[in-house]
Amino acid sequence: MYLAVDSSAAEAANCGRKVEAAFQTLKTSVRPYRIETETDQPGYLAIFEVVPPDRMRLKHRIKEGDDWFELVRAGNRVWLQGDAVPGDAAGVFDHQMERLGRPFGAFECLGPVRFSGRTFTGYRAYHLEFLVQLGQPHTERRYWRTVLVDRKTGALVYEIATPEKRLDKPKSRKHYTYPDGVVIEPPVQ
Repeated sequence: MYLAVDSSAAEAANCGRKVEAAFQTLKTSVRPYRIETETDQPGYLAIFEVVPPDRMRLKHRIKEGDDWFELVRAGNRVWLQGDAVPGDAAGVFDHQMERLGRPFGAFECLGPVRFSGRTFTGYRAYHLEFLVQLGQPHTERRYWRTVLVDRKTGALVYEIATPEKRLDKPKSRKHYTYPDGVVIEPPVQ
């Protein structure tokens, strides 16, 4: 896959507010949504589902064939692999929601972007992160973050991190979908 940008429509302007608005719309949505995250680590998959206002499920596996790790939240109660978790485990989900769409600098307006057989409105920013651990030299992560939204609805569709501007070798890819059939119920005890 590659990033094809209509150069006549690309703007150098900062479109960060448009990107933040798309993420804010997701956070305040009354519709269920799902975010599937894949990385360049083969078989890794994380699925974060939300049924507003307060039902969430986080599932992930490290590699193909592994068992799924699953957390479920309904209101202020949380279950891990079907067992109730005491204390404030709901904070895990609050942190996940807080991280959702965290702004990371100025986004460039790309205009129409063709990706995966469809045309989206695209935005891109360059990120430099420093990862710090006590007693260790810091490491840097540099990548391009491309956000693609549906041209008609303005809904988020993809968020892709790549080491270069092209989308053919992603380090991670988040796919946002809005299925009606998402049901999140507390496990039967």
